[in-house]
Amino acid sequence: MALQRYLTHPEDIPTEGEITRFCDVDELTEHWDELARRKMIRGLCGGSPFPRKLMLEIVPPGKGRPHRDADVIRRSLSEWEEAARRFPAKWLRILKSDAESGGGFSAREADLLAEQLTRTGLAPALLGDLLRSGEDVMLLTDARAETEVASVFAKSRLEGRAAGRFRPEECAETLRVSVGSLRLDAIVSRAFGIGRTEAKKAVVRGFIALNMRLARDPGSHVAVNDVVQHLLKGAIRLDEVAAGRRRDRHSLTCRIATSIRLQTRG
Repeated sequence: MALQRYLTHPEDIPTEGEITRFCDVDELTEHWDELARRKMIRGLCGGSPFPRKLMLEIVPPGKGRPHRDADVIRRSLSEWEEAARRFPAKWLRILKSDAESGGGFSAREADLLAEQLTRTGLAPALLGDLLRSGEDVMLLTDARAETEVASVFAKSRLEGRAAGRFRPEECAETLRVSVGSLRLDAIVSRAFGIGRTEAKKAVVRGFIALNMRLARDPGSHVAVNDVVQHLLKGAIRLDEVAAGRRRDRHSLTCRIATSIRLQTRG
């Protein structure tokens, strides 16, 4: 059920807890604080070091962990490999069914893939992420909905094959940049290659998420292990902060995911 229903009908939550489907940053932003205040979050999983959606493990009030603390959230996001062994999140390699196509996707086809799947009937809550791995397109989906996902693939003339030893952490490029401050707008500007003014507007207008929740303050502080997402461009993880050559500069090491567009924004 949707996060709102867990809050309004906590009596329906099984004693042992329940794992949600994939929640996007809009839903997480709206309900996270209240779920955390009532200690209803026991764990989370995004399937990679730089998630764009999350599954949550929801428990009855008082039985969860203190996910209001920023360090706890960072640590939970960093423990994605351990979480992936407990959560029903599954990576699939997507291929075209048409043998003459060679199975591959152009960059434009890949960017339209989420829209195509949704239009064909795939519920957004079943689509966790889309990444490029070399020439392959990888889809993170809910393993509990295997039949539904397979049906949508068939309608879309696609095939979904188990990803085997796929390592999502390798679907990223290392980026080293120098910034004058650890403000969110400064990080967004350098990481996503846009101007500082444009970065500030992106934050204010609700295009930027910090650790899976929308951040409307351009001056928000960014720390090591934070995940910063531009809803139209992808996600990065900040791995290291070091002193720059100049006293007023910081040298950052980030990983920027080879993401494929998941959604549009008005």
